[in-house]
Amino acid sequence: MLNEKKICYIISLVIALSLFFGLLFGLGYPEIKRAEYYPTACTIKNETIKSRYCCYRDCDITTCRGAPSSAPSCSSLESRWNAFSPTQCSAVLLANNSQNIGDYFPIDGSQATCDNGYYCCNECCSTCTSCTVNSDGSSSCTTYSCNCYCCASTNHQSCQIKCPVCYTMELMVQYPLWGGEIITSKISVDYDQALVEVQKFLTANPVESKVRCYYNPENPSQVLLSIDYTVRTWILVGISAFILFLVLVIGTYYIFHKVSFVQGISYRIFSLQSGIWIGTIFPLLFFLLLLVPITNKYVLLALSLCFITIGWTPLLINSIIKFKRKSFLIACLITLLFFVLPITIFGLTAILTSVKVMKILLIMLAIIIPIGCIFWIYGSLEQITYTFIEIILDYYE
Repeated sequence: MLNEKKICYIISLVIALSLFFGLLFGLGYPEIKRAEYYPTACTIKNETIKSRYCCYRDCDITTCRGAPSSAPSCSSLESRWNAFSPTQCSAVLLANNSQNIGDYFPIDGSQATCDNGYYCCNECCSTCTSCTVNSDGSSSCTTYSCNCYCCASTNHQSCQIKCPVCYTMELMVQYPLWGGEIITSKISVDYDQALVEVQKFLTANPVESKVRCYYNPENPSQVLLSIDYTVRTWILVGISAFILFLVLVIGTYYIFHKVSFVQGISYRIFSLQSGIWIGTIFPLLFFLLLLVPITNKYVLLALSLCFITIGWTPLLINSIIKFKRKSFLIACLITLLFFVLPITIFGLTAILTSVKVMKILLIMLAIIIPIGCIFWIYGSLEQITYTFIEIILDYYE
């Protein structure tokens, strides 16, 4: 049966996996794909600065003041004002048209007040005490907040919609593709509220000047000025990977120290840990790093092969000794000849060769020979499956 601790662990594992792969493929993967763009030289044919309102909600979280009953919802007011044009606003002001001025651009003051819906203004908590008995018989206690609930709230939080002007630089550029064809496309760069930065770029790069740019080989009309990585994105991916690593460490610790089936064969504990972590998890991390174009794929693939052989070698040696009744030296020799050498020699040669047919043949040899060795040790696929199922069933007892 699944007890409370196991349920909490499974939930934590699902959350950690979702967080890691969500950040990796949601934020990191688009940057990885952009890094595959081809470099070229773009000639600027036209330059335009476009302005827009970038409205946001400014809410006072220190008070519980409600919005007036006549106030519109914040989402609708923010959406409506974002659709206004600063250029049209200027034209209305120049025409001195003060009638229905709120139909053309955002307004400060009471008309910017909106209803943001439910908001908990204050949370009240009880104080709980937790005590533990030390080895010397003494006790130590700590206090913490518990049984928290919302003790002050409003269903109509009062907020102000503020709408600064943001700027987008649009460049019409012409650039050659690798095949020699010259095409024309548009580059848009968002500068937020930094109008000065836009003007600096346009001053340094006037019309008919050349700038370095990058186009998508799958869709050459997609072109960018920069394909640099975002530091914040990869910090978030790294933090999520570390969280997943900790969750997996906790899980393997439980399996190797709590599951009776594994405890009963203690000589496998080290070899199982080695196989799972060094032989499986670390190589998978190296394969994930292959998605990052700045890494050396040959080095990562070579490291993956080395970790696979190092990680699973102890388990194979122990299995040969147990199931085939061989001595330690003979078990080491068999593992070396039919597992370590095929993976390293054929695998590394497949990585380095550029001939496609030869690469496929070497990969097949690097896979088939070690798999044949594993089937020889355990006897059949049923024996391997039975061993795995026995561990799983014992885990859920």
